[in-house]
Amino acid sequence: MPAIRTDAILCDGIHQEVNGKFILVGVMAGVLETNGPFFKSDFCLYVNFHGLPEGKHNIDLKLTSPEKKSTQTQISAFIPEGVMGATLQITGIPFNTEQSGSFVLSWKLSDSKKWTTLLEVPVELSVDMTEISALDES
Repeated sequence: MPAIRTDAILCDGIHQEVNGKFILVGVMAGVLETNGPFFKSDFCLYVNFHGLPEGKHNIDLKLTSPEKKSTQTQISAFIPEGVMGATLQITGIPFNTEQSGSFVLSWKLSDSKKWTTLLEVPVELSVDMTEISALDES
C-alpha cells in the first residue's frame, strides 16, 4: 500500500453547498482558551486522506485529552475504482478537559497497529483544577 497522507481541519461546523463545495465555519487555529476551570466544546473534523487505495477501509480515530484519557471510534470509507483518496467529515467530536495541555487526534487503519497523529490542539484554562487540587492537599 502506498504512503497515506492526510490534511485535517478542525472547525465548528461543515456545510455542503448544492454545487458540492464545502463551507467550514469557525476554523480552529492556535490555542483554545477559556476563562473557566474547564473546557467543553464539540468540534467537527474535515479530513482528506491522500493515497488511500480503492475499496472499503475501516479507519480508527482516537482523541486523547490533556488528562491522557482516550476515546476511540471507527468510521468506514469506500473508495471507488480509479480514485486514490477520500474526504471525510466527522461531527460532534467532544473536546472536554479540566486541565491545560493538548488534545491529540490520531488515526490508523483498523488492521494496523501504528497510530498517526492527525492534529494536536493546545488548550489553556485560566483556572487549572489540578493546581487547585494540589493546593487543597497541602
